[in-house]
Amino acid sequence: MRKIALYITVLLLPAPVWAGGLNVIGGRGGGADMSGAYNAISDDASLFYYNPSGLLQFKRPYSELIIEVLKLTFTIKDSSGRHTSKNDVVHLLPLGCYIHPLNDELVVGIGLYVPYGHGAVFKEKWPFAKSDTLISLTNISPAIGWQICDKLSLGLQLNIGIGQMKYQANIPEGWLLSIPTNTTAIGIGFGATIGTKYQITDELAWGLTYTTPTHVNLSARTHIALGALSFNKGADGDITFPAKIGSGIAYQLTEKWLLAFDANYYFYESAMKNIPLKFHGLPLTKNTVLKWKDNYSLHLGSRYLVNKDLSVSAGVGYQTASVPDDTISQLTPDVTGWDVATGIVYKKNNWKIDSHLIYAWGDREVKPKIGRIGAGHYSAQSLTLGLRAGYSF
Repeated sequence: MRKIALYITVLLLPAPVWAGGLNVIGGRGGGADMSGAYNAISDDASLFYYNPSGLLQFKRPYSELIIEVLKLTFTIKDSSGRHTSKNDVVHLLPLGCYIHPLNDELVVGIGLYVPYGHGAVFKEKWPFAKSDTLISLTNISPAIGWQICDKLSLGLQLNIGIGQMKYQANIPEGWLLSIPTNTTAIGIGFGATIGTKYQITDELAWGLTYTTPTHVNLSARTHIALGALSFNKGADGDITFPAKIGSGIAYQLTEKWLLAFDANYYFYESAMKNIPLKFHGLPLTKNTVLKWKDNYSLHLGSRYLVNKDLSVSAGVGYQTASVPDDTISQLTPDVTGWDVATGIVYKKNNWKIDSHLIYAWGDREVKPKIGRIGAGHYSAQSLTLGLRAGYSF
């Protein structure tokens, strides 16, 4: 009987996934100040996300550390208008690097950053249970940059990805009078990024970057409470973070004023088709069908040099949702959203100090349909505060 109950529970168990809306996770640094319009600039630690060919801009050894505090709030109002859920999550996001020129043509470096991540925490509110989901990818990326000629540079990096997953929710999904489950998982995957920058004229630069998918094999542990019975089962799973292609231009309008524009495309449809989860000791695999769709983002930013030590930046970004109407839920909220950003950078001697602020928002209406569990109105807001310190040796 215990084994039969476990079989039934595992077959019902959904899988947590990462949601793509809002420009809240990704490269930061100077890219944060300009809302992500940074592919053709990439002159700080965020080059490991935007474009590794930016390594060639460093003529001296350089190190940098950025810490960001991200506060993310999702609100869901069901289609009947009778239920409203709201979460309030705070994340700490690291970004750092060490860069070392070998000669005028070759520069090496290593970066730490979080290219993907999302979480939603909802408190218990009758008749819905609390839920806590998180999935993220942290990359450690050794890279090399090569100055092919005066106008053209190339960067190549290996992405060693540490994937993490947390899923705490009831099944059937969300309802208070149902079966509590708690899953945690961690794994490692590998990918690569190649980027190039071409200095078309003294004022105009163009950048192009492609990042491969990162396939992470997960080792999981699931706790299931089924009335008086409880189970702790190990499981193996995998998840693929999508490929991304990005391109941007940067134009030096005047000696003090820089303008940039980026466009990115994320290949979710080929990566997020399903998530299999195979439980140890059970001859079955739970396969969650996702059918996610590709999405894109657009970014416009500007930087103004106040004097030789001080610059200010601002930008606006737009990103479409990737989770379709049929799979969106309290566990995977996702919206199409906007963001605005601003920042200030102060340089003195060998030091660079930065502070930036990003506000993002978006909403979405999912209409009721037979078999669709996530109908309702979704809205999201996020506020990110970042502090950076960089030093040239």
